[in-house]
Amino acid sequence: MGVSSIAWILTKMGLMQRNDIPFGDSAFLYRHTPSIDSSFALHAVCGLLWIVVAFAQMVLVRRYKVVWHKKYGYGVLLVFFMHIAACMNIVFKDEANHHPVAKGLLMSTAFTSTIHMLRGIRDVIRKDVEGHEINSVVAFLYSIEGAGTIRTVQHLQLFVKKLDLPSVLWGPSDCQTIYHGEAAQCVAVYCVRLILVRVLTYYWIGMYARCIKTRRRFVVSTLSESLLTTSMTAAFAMARANFNASSFFGAGVSAAGDSVCVLSCWILIAFWTFSRR
Repeated sequence: MGVSSIAWILTKMGLMQRNDIPFGDSAFLYRHTPSIDSSFALHAVCGLLWIVVAFAQMVLVRRYKVVWHKKYGYGVLLVFFMHIAACMNIVFKDEANHHPVAKGLLMSTAFTSTIHMLRGIRDVIRKDVEGHEINSVVAFLYSIEGAGTIRTVQHLQLFVKKLDLPSVLWGPSDCQTIYHGEAAQCVAVYCVRLILVRVLTYYWIGMYARCIKTRRRFVVSTLSESLLTTSMTAAFAMARANFNASSFFGAGVSAAGDSVCVLSCWILIAFWTFSRR
């Protein structure tokens, strides 16, 4: 993984060293497992389908009749939840053997976008057109963190590496290469990348709010809510990571227990945040 077509082109042009991206357009290869192809394929197909369908809804369909926008919206919701399910599936398959804190940050993408999407649906029922548009766009921005947003951060980190800044800012690719794609030994660099991805999402939300002249209160509440809920989950995941699994959950259930515990935490937070507005 660590896929970068731009880096591949730069390597072919002699502008980047081959050891930065040794496997064609990828920095490392995962260890092969029976489920790795199916889980990544489902994630990729649903993710790409969601981007295409969401773009059509926000840009093309909305230019025509409202009735078309509404009818097409049912299909959009179906694809959105397919995308979220595929995201959660890949976290539970856990081909990269993630640390609980990394799982908490990864799940934040799915749950934060779902919360805003459900708020967008509620706004439709309440006839709040502006609220529906804002929450839907914010849901979309959170939901594509694993697509263009993380790729943007990855390329920025390639330049950071060339500037010889602290290695924790270089991204997890070098570390994961050593462990055949596994991220359990690369917690700091992996989580730093996820944090930078979220910071970039905050920037896009701010730019969107600025373009449509949304009140400052919306931006502050949206960002503070995201910071609060993600921090709560990360703290819970850290406590889980330091907890002796065999003393309560029983031996041999650590990986599944991590995912279930973090998922339960996010479900509770999702209910709480959704009911607040």
